[in-house]
Amino acid sequence: MAATGRGTGGQQFDRLIRNAANSARVAVHVDVVDLDPTTSHPHLPGSRSDWQRIASFDALVVTGAQPQNSHPEKDPGYPVIERILDLSRRRNFFTVFSCLSAHLALHQMCGVQRRRLAHKRVGVLDHQTVARRGPLTVGLPDVVTMPHSRWNTVDRDELVACGVRLELLTGGSDWAVATSQDGVRQVFVQGHPEYLPDMLLREYRRDVRVFLTDPDAPYPPIPEGYLADTASRRLAAFARRARSQRSPTLATQLPTVGPLPDVARRWTAEATAMTANWIRRVADGSTGRINDPPTRPAAGRHQDDLVLANGCSSVQYGPRLDAGRERDR
Repeated sequence: MAATGRGTGGQQFDRLIRNAANSARVAVHVDVVDLDPTTSHPHLPGSRSDWQRIASFDALVVTGAQPQNSHPEKDPGYPVIERILDLSRRRNFFTVFSCLSAHLALHQMCGVQRRRLAHKRVGVLDHQTVARRGPLTVGLPDVVTMPHSRWNTVDRDELVACGVRLELLTGGSDWAVATSQDGVRQVFVQGHPEYLPDMLLREYRRDVRVFLTDPDAPYPPIPEGYLADTASRRLAAFARRARSQRSPTLATQLPTVGPLPDVARRWTAEATAMTANWIRRVADGSTGRINDPPTRPAAGRHQDDLVLANGCSSVQYGPRLDAGRERDR
């Protein structure tokens, strides 16, 4: 029996974890802990029952949401991440921090600040694999693709200076995946390996609608490496019209286009392989074999069950992924 996170994000991570577990031949039980700092739900962040459940997990996947403050320490999710970090140190379990939660965790661990990019980084990007035989990246090709959709980054030189290990580099001073020094115990992800094929377009359409109704909102860039040239040209033509005739009534005239055929096949396969590497290490680490090479059980057999929290609800607050204004990630 398993539960999934609320909303699209929870479903996407649930899908990725289950596919990767199947690939790794490891049985997993996925649970959800809802730690919404702004909710009136009776189980508020820090409740005894929530944290007792978290303490029993072998691993935790924590995602973020729309930042509520430009200063990380003032974000409502900050104390939640602080407590997760403290618990993970005491319990020594495996944690993936994605999106905003990665930035909040790195700020607490290293004192590094998020930096706003001049332009939103959005599209399906290529990444250099730093160490192909690392615990997380073993078996991956030299170049890995992954979707991105964010306004912020943490400079990689600052991460290296505080001992964080870089796994996938996006180019310039940017990165997609970084880890603790052991390469697996703590994982920080700026990209979105969990995304479904149409997710970037769904976000793009949402952001266009926000632009048409909010005079302070920027017009979203067209996702790169994701659309056919004809589709990009149609969206660019509409963008010129929207900028000159800004009106909510234009929303219904936004061209209907789709992503490139099979554009998600590669990133999905590589995301599944990377997540399977992580799950194997969680399985080995839970039995004290974290420093050994990842193991594969005999055909037809599964390793012992792992209990993972699909943490998409763990720090999910503010507007859902498919609603509200631009996420200032």
